[in-house]
Amino acid sequence: HELTWLYLTRMTKKNAPRWLMEGLALVESHPSFVDKTPLRTTQLKWIELENRLTAEKNYLDFERNPESVNHTLLISYLLTRFLLESYGWPTMRQILDEYRGGASQFDRVCYKILNIQFDALIAKWNMYGITRYYFGAERDYKF
Repeated sequence: HELTWLYLTRMTKKNAPRWLMEGLALVESHPSFVDKTPLRTTQLKWIELENRLTAEKNYLDFERNPESVNHTLLISYLLTRFLLESYGWPTMRQILDEYRGGASQFDRVCYKILNIQFDALIAKWNMYGITRYYFGAERDYKF
């Protein structure tokens, strides 16, 4: 988890949002709490999501985290997984390259790389979250 997070943070020159870096690190490490925690909401609140993840990384003991912290981590994980399942690793690499090049706003990166309006992406996320994770996480983890 930490090695992935450090590599991605360095690769993107700290420009990428914390939720994306944390989400990719969680995809790679896949801790057990992501399979045990139901989503129960599709309200992302993108800016709040970014601010809820601290730079100090004092939440790495996943089994002892408060429920609210694990929920924020779960949303980061699921949002990243949604992007990977919908658009693939090559597109994720393009997103990361945009951040390395100085991009700072996900909605602009979304339009440039994914060729989709941000509102349409949110609608796709809502369907993904409701149909697959609202009541509980899937048990099979496949890419």
